[in-house]
Amino acid sequence: MPLPTFTIVMGVLTCVPFGLAVRETVKGVERPITQQERIERDLARLQVDREARELEYERTEQKLADERAAKHKTVIGMLVGKERASLGAAFDGATLGESEAKVAALGDKLEQMRSRYELDLFTLGDGQTFQSIFIKPTMRYDEAAEFCATLEQTIEGTWGDGHLDAHDRSIWLDQARGQRAVFDEGNGCELKIEKFAPLASWFSKTQESIVPLWAIGQPVKRLEALLGAARVTTEESETSWAGLGIGNGVGATNLRAVAKNGKIVAIQASAETDSVTQDEVYQHISKLMGREPEWQDTSFVWKTKPRLELEQGSAQLTLTVGTIPDEN
Repeated sequence: MPLPTFTIVMGVLTCVPFGLAVRETVKGVERPITQQERIERDLARLQVDREARELEYERTEQKLADERAAKHKTVIGMLVGKERASLGAAFDGATLGESEAKVAALGDKLEQMRSRYELDLFTLGDGQTFQSIFIKPTMRYDEAAEFCATLEQTIEGTWGDGHLDAHDRSIWLDQARGQRAVFDEGNGCELKIEKFAPLASWFSKTQESIVPLWAIGQPVKRLEALLGAARVTTEESETSWAGLGIGNGVGATNLRAVAKNGKIVAIQASAETDSVTQDEVYQHISKLMGREPEWQDTSFVWKTKPRLELEQGSAQLTLTVGTIPDEN
């Protein structure tokens, strides 16, 4: 039976385009891409280019960060020593407690380091001796954070773990040399290396004592002469000065002597230090005075001559020798 004409026509219409497509494929003739395919292709190329640029940027930034870290490590190595709470080679062998005149010779060198490395870097004294060095980064925030991280890693890697105080500051003590280092990351990444007084030097019956127990009953001018005019501030019946701090703390001991009729009747000493050191002060005073104190209201009181009163706080102690006259 012959095929219908309709069937033949439809077969031709279906097979001819298919055959042409096969021929074009065999010949390698690409079909035109659609607009959507062109958009997707261009977007893919842009993505590849963007990822390449980002990778190159990250590599450049990492290289710069590595160079900054190397610079930070170099300057930190110059400022801090290998031994706990010690000074580095930048100080040319100068040590805490030396004459300020000797340290003054380092002025130009320290100024160059301040400018070159963008640091707050200065020394502090008591008018006679070199007492402390203060270090703090002043560069832009992100670089300062990098410096701080390198500083913390360096000192912990060199000195070991520090003692953590109530303010989250790390403290390292060198009892033999009477030096301590205080690292305060939360206050702009400060590092302070300073002299401090051992307990036996902070409170004793000798004239070398930071808290001058011996001065009670003595003429105020005798104390002022021993301290030196450059160190004291006199106002009416009070004489104020600063001495070395104590233990796990930071900064000086602030002292004042109260006089009556030209003679000292009371001395008050305040120092920032932690509970561990405060307990050591309590034990040291009890041993030196040969008796335990009584608890009165908010403080310990030794009924000795002179009377002693110790007030303790979370990060501060106040010791009063003698009796402060009623201001009323």
